[in-house]
Amino acid sequence: MENLKVRESLRAIKILKIESALTSFIIFMPVAYLLFAEIGLNQFQIGLTQAIFAGISVFLQIPTGYFADSVSRKISNASGDFIIASGTLVYFFAAGFWQIVFAEVLLGLGLSLTSGADAALMKAHCKIAKKDYRKQTATLMTIGFSMSGLGAIVGGLIGEHNIRIVFLIQAVIFLIAGGFALTIKNAGVNRTSEHKPWKDAWIVTKYCLHGHKELAWRIFLGAGLGVSTMLMVWFLTPMFLQAGISIKFHGVLFAAISVFSVVGSEWVKRGTKLNMLTPFLIAGTSYVVLGWSISMATILIFLLASLARGINSARVSPYIQEKAGEDIQATALSVYGMAQKLAILILLPIVNYLGNIELRFGLMASAVLCAVFYIFFKLKEDKLG
Repeated sequence: MENLKVRESLRAIKILKIESALTSFIIFMPVAYLLFAEIGLNQFQIGLTQAIFAGISVFLQIPTGYFADSVSRKISNASGDFIIASGTLVYFFAAGFWQIVFAEVLLGLGLSLTSGADAALMKAHCKIAKKDYRKQTATLMTIGFSMSGLGAIVGGLIGEHNIRIVFLIQAVIFLIAGGFALTIKNAGVNRTSEHKPWKDAWIVTKYCLHGHKELAWRIFLGAGLGVSTMLMVWFLTPMFLQAGISIKFHGVLFAAISVFSVVGSEWVKRGTKLNMLTPFLIAGTSYVVLGWSISMATILIFLLASLARGINSARVSPYIQEKAGEDIQATALSVYGMAQKLAILILLPIVNYLGNIELRFGLMASAVLCAVFYIFFKLKEDKLG
């Protein structure tokens, strides 16, 4: 019986990696900005749609995380993939600002359902199969970033001929991923409580943010690290265009981002020691250089932010999960996701508004935010554990 459980968990770990590979094969990023521009959105409106996405995620992160912990992490994870597929289909048909907003709402719901649920499943199955969860997480990130890079190249090549068809293909990919996710065996300790679900979810959230001080500070740090590398996402295509880089090469540059993210995750996998705050300095440096001058000579400096992203992605979830109880794994990660999305909701419109005035203003603002985050958490380092 024990051997059967181990075999099931080993199989689940493999399927989680396959699902991660599929859901990381994002082919629409190199052409998303171009679709928005085709529809008529400016830089500020693009930032606004992303703020709406972040706002939806803020409200849904806790309920979906609690649903995963108390009902089924498997169902939460799989349904998220299916809903993301429907969101990319809306992109395919979108003709204006409000259709993009609707797509972002669906993506926010879908990502909230998968966020935390997949990581909680991975940790539970690693425990049964006696696998090192930290190394498996780093491997998962390496797979994800590698597929993201490949997806960027494919998306750029297809997008040069037809922007819209990229989103249709993306929807099919997420439907297939959802099918794989349904075959994963549910695992982990389910949350049980004498309280009503909404009240118990509030109790868990309060515990994560106030009842366990070390967990709370790790959540806040993780959110800050995530935001520090997210600020650059919607500046990439405008930077490439300003540097005079042809659209057909954008996919290659997005792939380069993934390569450096892989370097970051592999660095973590090999046990390299690095202060949790250092990625703020790495990302901030890239923003300063690019804010000073955007050209063919400096454009590749954005790879520093990608290196920081890879390091963060491999370290943050285990860093938070090791302080969270087994029955609140997905909820704790959802609280972290909520904190990150809330920060994005507040900061991204500001940064994009400045970027809409002049691109370098947005980049310099991003550098200032990284510096502020670094100084703040450096002063609180004794509380991070």
